[in-house]
Amino acid sequence: MAEGSKKSPVKLENVSFSAEDGWPLKGTLFWPWAQMKPAASTTTPRGVLISSATGVGRSFYSRFASFVAQETGWPVLMYDYRGNEGVLPEAKRKKLPEHPLVDVNADMSDWALLDQPAALSYLLAYLRDSAVEEETAVSGAVLKPEVVIVAHSVGGHIAPLLPPHLAAAVPRVLFISVNSAYYRHHQVKSQLATYAYLKVALPILISMHGYAPTQKLGLMFGELPSGVMEQWLRWVGHPDYCFSERELRTVGEAWRGNVLGISFADDEIAKPSAFPGFTDLLKSARVVNLHLKPSDVGLDGKVGHVGFFFSRAKEALWRPALEFIKKGRVPSSLQQRSAVPLQASRL
Repeated sequence: MAEGSKKSPVKLENVSFSAEDGWPLKGTLFWPWAQMKPAASTTTPRGVLISSATGVGRSFYSRFASFVAQETGWPVLMYDYRGNEGVLPEAKRKKLPEHPLVDVNADMSDWALLDQPAALSYLLAYLRDSAVEEETAVSGAVLKPEVVIVAHSVGGHIAPLLPPHLAAAVPRVLFISVNSAYYRHHQVKSQLATYAYLKVALPILISMHGYAPTQKLGLMFGELPSGVMEQWLRWVGHPDYCFSERELRTVGEAWRGNVLGISFADDEIAKPSAFPGFTDLLKSARVVNLHLKPSDVGLDGKVGHVGFFFSRAKEALWRPALEFIKKGRVPSSLQQRSAVPLQASRL
């Protein structure tokens, strides 16, 4: 949709695609009914990819995705990582009465290096196909599509880990509550208890169940493959978090992304130091971090780690964030209210 055009109702479609290793993945694509292709040959086809937090199914982001699609006129794709929301190979889905996540071979590196590239490639192909049909009819020239990533929590940890040919198609990334989960960045009141629980109790439970019962324990919105939590538990104990793994560090430190990070003073998981604690690891990226008190942006009650995506934040947070999503500008209404100082990232 050309900028300034009348807003259109949003259509959604559940889609399927596969990672490079053949793992079947699921997503939901949103776009305005009336116009989902570039309006003129001079318009770069653009879309938005939403990468979710650990254990959070894509449906959680539906209202935000619909809002962004309607306000930008761009297609928006949200997707689930392997092992989440029933994203399993067919053989595992049929293996009952055993829990379907038992012995599923998946970890967070798979999310970063296989699932995220597959989702981005799917959206780029969708934009490219739409543009080919429109552009060749107009001028015979096809512009390369671009995708803005909205990354929540672990979605931001994996965003910088794209291969170069895909990273080149991502002009900017919006980080929402993207923190280093190194245990010393956890809130002080639960720091030692959390570390002991994660490093002692959870490994025992994984050994007993064959998967990570994180939903039953109230840690996550969903259960997770054991490999996901075992890798995360290793990262939690290291100051460089996921970049403690050489392969991931090499890619992440070379990533030349443009990042706007938005986090909240009432985050129940992370201290203020946790947010630059992660972005400081992105040695080549250009980063602006905004750390907000909910009351300073006109919100009553808690925002915390996930509340940015609640509908009540639409005017206070979603609409200002559009400035960055659409234009790459830091929203002045939020920047002026980012009054909570971020502590040093190294402890």
